[in-house]
Order: sequence, then C-alpha cells, then structure tokens
Amino acid sequence: MNDGLLSDNINALCQDEKGSIWVGTSEGISKFDGKSFYNITQAKGLVNNNVFDLLSDSKGRVWVATIGGVSMYEGGKFRNLTTENGLLSNIVYCVKEDKSGNIWLGTYDGVSVWDGNKFKNYTKVHGLPNERVESIMIDHSGNAWVGTYGGGIAKFVKGRFDPVQMSEGINSNIVKSLCEDREGNYWLGTLNGLYKYNGDRFVSFTSADGISNNNVLSVFPDSVAAFGLER
Repeated sequence: MNDGLLSDNINALCQDEKGSIWVGTSEGISKFDGKSFYNITQAKGLVNNNVFDLLSDSKGRVWVATIGGVSMYEGGKFRNLTTENGLLSNIVYCVKEDKSGNIWLGTYDGVSVWDGNKFKNYTKVHGLPNERVESIMIDHSGNAWVGTYGGGIAKFVKGRFDPVQMSEGINSNIVKSLCEDREGNYWLGTLNGLYKYNGDRFVSFTSADGISNNNVLSVFPDSVAAFGLER
C-alpha cells in the first residue's frame, strides 16, 4: 500500500491508551501514531498475520485475535496464547473484556475466558447453541452475550449459556456482530439483515427497509442508537 498500510482488507480497529490507532488486517497490524504507520507481523512477534479482532483493555494491553491464536501486547512485546496454553481453538474471531477484567474470546470451538492466569472454556456442554462463536458483547449490567454461526445468540447466566429462542421472522441465525444501545436494546448483525432485540421480541431491518446490504458484519453504538456496517 502506498500509504504504508499493510493491506486494504481491514477487519478490526482499536485505539490504545496512548492514542495510537491499531488496524487489524489480513496481513498483520498497521499501527498509526497520527503521522505514519508502523507495521507489525509474525516477524515482530505476532502469533499470526490474519487478524480478526482487536481490543485495548483496562490495563493498557492490546489483544489481537487471529486465525492462529491470540496475542497480548504489553510493555513493548507480545505474549502469544494458543491451544498449547489451554485456548479452545487457535481460530479466534472476537475478543472482549468484562467488568472484572476477564478477557472473553470467541473461537471456532467455543468460548475461552482468560482470568490473567488460565483459560476457562465453554462449549455445547455448557449450553452454547453452536460452538463457532463469532461475536461477544458485554452489556451494561456486565452480562456476556455471544453470537454464533448457526445457533443464534445466547446469554451467559450462572456459569452456563442460555440460548435465546429466535422468533418467527428471523431469517438468519448466523450472528456476526452484537452491540447494545443506550436504551438497552440489543442489535444483531447477521448474514440476512440487522435485528433489534428488546428482550422480548425481534424487529428486522433489511435492504427493503433502506440498509444498503443484508450482509451486516459489524454493528456499533453511537450516542443516539446503533448502526450496522455492511460490505
């Protein structure tokens, strides 16, 4: 790339505690300090170049979810965590931090939660409707929700996942992204539209309602509501 960015295939963004922007791509990370890009790949310690998600946590660390495990950046260097360290799968789609500082990782084979020392793993045995978890959300009350590839969504309650019954009119149970708006509604980005869930019922938004594409890969809240990004 002429501007210094590793790749125009961008999967994730985050801002670290110093204000630098981390751009996760299919070929590594491009870190922007406001003037120029500094590129980070496996040659510089990253566990894998194909980055799916990024998180800047409350301790100032940056977490990198990849197709080869997860990297945690702290003190100028990476610590890599894989199945050899207890991670369920090296294919890690998403990473979130809960209110206690635990790091939640959605993987191809379930959810792994890092408490700072070890992983606690959750699979179908613990109620997951599908073990391929592509999105995680921590709501305002501190509850963890997951979006799965083929099983819809589930809420983590007392050590187990409680799947939400997807109502009639929901045309996709492949949930790529989750967020909560300021009114407490949950928004789901799926491969067949955007859905709003108020705890009782779902409302759908598709191209027929004005969104540009039914393939909604990312949703995020702003000060008013929530928006979906399609590509």
